[in-house]
Amino acid sequence: MRLLPTIALLLLLAPPVQAAAPDVAVGFGLPGKGLITVDGTLNEGAWAQAQPITEFVRVEPVEGGVPEAATAVRVLFDERFVYFGFDCELADPEGSVRAYVAEREDINRDDQVGIYLDPFGDGRRAYIFYINPFGVQQDMLVTIDGYWSAAWDTLVRSAGTFEQGRYTVEVAIPWRSLRFPKVATHPWRVRFTRRFGASLAKASWPFVQADKGSLLLQLAELSGVEPKRSGIGLELAPGLVLRTGLDRAEDSPQLAWRKPGFPQTVDPSLNAKWQISPSMTLDAAINPDFSQIEADPNFIDNNLRFPIGLQERRPFFLEGGELFNAHLLYTRSVVNPLYGLKLSGKVKNVSVAVLHALDETPAPSLTRERDTPGFSADDVDGAMALVTYVGSQLDLPDRSSLGVALTNKELIKDKAHHAGYRSALIETTLGLDPVTSLFGAVAVSDTGRTGGDRVGGVSGIAEVNRAERLGGFGVGGYFISPGYRTENGRNPTSGRIGVWGNADVRFEPASGPADWIAGNSWFSTSQKEVDGALAADESELGASASVRLPALTDLSVWGEGWTTRYAGKDFEGGRIGFGANNRALDWLDLSANGWIGQEIRYSDATASFVRNFSVNAGFRALRRLKLDLSYEVSALGAQGQGLDVDQVYRARLRVGITRSLSLRFIAQGAFQERLDLSALFGFNPSPGTAIFVGYGHRFEQHAGGPLVTASIDLFIKGTFVLRL
Repeated sequence: MRLLPTIALLLLLAPPVQAAAPDVAVGFGLPGKGLITVDGTLNEGAWAQAQPITEFVRVEPVEGGVPEAATAVRVLFDERFVYFGFDCELADPEGSVRAYVAEREDINRDDQVGIYLDPFGDGRRAYIFYINPFGVQQDMLVTIDGYWSAAWDTLVRSAGTFEQGRYTVEVAIPWRSLRFPKVATHPWRVRFTRRFGASLAKASWPFVQADKGSLLLQLAELSGVEPKRSGIGLELAPGLVLRTGLDRAEDSPQLAWRKPGFPQTVDPSLNAKWQISPSMTLDAAINPDFSQIEADPNFIDNNLRFPIGLQERRPFFLEGGELFNAHLLYTRSVVNPLYGLKLSGKVKNVSVAVLHALDETPAPSLTRERDTPGFSADDVDGAMALVTYVGSQLDLPDRSSLGVALTNKELIKDKAHHAGYRSALIETTLGLDPVTSLFGAVAVSDTGRTGGDRVGGVSGIAEVNRAERLGGFGVGGYFISPGYRTENGRNPTSGRIGVWGNADVRFEPASGPADWIAGNSWFSTSQKEVDGALAADESELGASASVRLPALTDLSVWGEGWTTRYAGKDFEGGRIGFGANNRALDWLDLSANGWIGQEIRYSDATASFVRNFSVNAGFRALRRLKLDLSYEVSALGAQGQGLDVDQVYRARLRVGITRSLSLRFIAQGAFQERLDLSALFGFNPSPGTAIFVGYGHRFEQHAGGPLVTASIDLFIKGTFVLRL
């Protein structure tokens, strides 16, 4: 418990963090609205009046140097939008762009331009927008503590045009799509980037350097912009899902239509967003639709010790997601909320995050190796859960911060309170210098049945991280008492204490075939509580090396040794692996990964041996077609004994008819186990507004025989975003 006073003392003694002196971009104001048409041509006279930004510097694959071709960026704004215009020359004056009518977010291989916006100007968070020459968008959100969310979406207008030797991109970001302070205390900050599709090199203005710390502290000043509020700040997003299909009853050869009903056949939903102020948002959802439009890729899970974590993509949870402490709130643990309320935002240097939801099908405790009274699989069967989270973070000088969070979960079963969980956390980050930070946190919890058995505990963590251009390191330690639980978070273990460390090094040869060579080493060791005493748990020591070769070829190798005590037995072994990928051809991506080594078969606690191999290929054609193929095989078994062989595969074909219209077909499955076929027609003119018509067909092995139809699904899904 001495951790917090120590951190507070270091906070007072730490030297100030000095950010790089930024350049300045100047926005040119337009009277009224409607003077700019977003068509990608930059033909309005206002663009010629705006100050161009042209001093781009290469930042990838190595820092420094003149980019392959010239880029000019201009900034305009009016009552409703802030506009960005990019005029991009190609390295080959006779060449054409590398870009496709891709789906949103899938433009990493394309020629593209980028916009980083920090409306608060404090270096804590930035919105990122990438756009290719067809105007296809990718947006995400990043914070100074390493949070990246590619699932975050907002409404943005964009368009592009191209001709031989050059392309232009025009972007209009509504003020409504951004959070910004009602009364500014810092100027806005901005960064512009350019990705060259043929070489995947990247240029930036201003010049961002890894040795100067977080890129968010190196953004340039954006002066002259005057953000406005438009409308009453209310956004409504009604949705409707219509679905039906056929199922095969157990031990029956016949398929039968599902009985109609709510919500099985007709499932309406409503999401509402109220922008209370430019920096504070209230979200509400009634029966939110969390159906999957895109099938999750298959993976081999025949030997998992703990449940895997899934990325959050559900719209209700994405707004302000960076403000919620992931240790206390793993939103995928809220499985099927009947309703949800969420308040998130920032006032001056204080961030606020509040969430409350009623979950109709709560998940059992993720802590499986110890009993959790009141939250077993039997306890949550037929129950509902009230989930609440309240958190706040205070931004302190020099990249430092102090945060607190409270959370609880109440199970309601048979119309009575069945079990409860509550937890509290305090955490702090201290910026020691531009590239070094110290993080520490302590949390307590109390969990159990109402009027019955309960467990309580405490956990803590402390770590130091340093990241520079040519190397860095991290070292830390943690403890988790046996009774500590995170029923709204994701922590599958308890009763452990451990330390870990890692170190990185990078070389950028001045000559030779390699762009860079990188190495990494790591170790970890832990002990666990058994009958009131500490015993050996796990240890690991490993290293890896990787290199970037000509023709965009990346190669890597790694190896590690390990020891584990599991189910009262001691195991030890080693693993070695490799990775390779090539992106030299515009129309082809190839990657392969594999590893072999000793492993524990957790189903029967026996020593085993694993051979794992996977390959992925992506084909693009005619600017509108993309075919992705993947295959993975894993063989698990002891030497001299029969092997458990698992094989999964996936084929995905997408036809981009226009930016808004597309067709998608998927075939994926596991050999001799199942096959899933699906087809989807989509009309998606903007984030949140879409119509999907889908068909799904599942085949499963039946009674040890061949694959037979298990179910057929038909659905129509529509959502619409209305801003008032």
